[in-house]
Amino acid sequence: MATIKKRGNSYLIRCYDGYDQNGKQIERTMTWKIPAGMSEKKAEKEAQHEAALFEERVRTGQIPPPKKRRKK
Repeated sequence: MATIKKRGNSYLIRCYDGYDQNGKQIERTMTWKIPAGMSEKKAEKEAQHEAALFEERVRTGQIPPPKKRRKK
């Protein structure tokens, strides 16, 4: 299940994609910006729709693996 959080003029959509070899959850995120002129209620409903589409893409493997970060 994807989680949705309103952040200013956009929504942060977060979904989890299993676990890595160290036992940590793999987190996938995307930002959906609210188009100009869209009402608050319509934007919330559209964000839920985008979250469902994003979750489906993560589940089917259409989202590339996250970039590895260098440790300093």
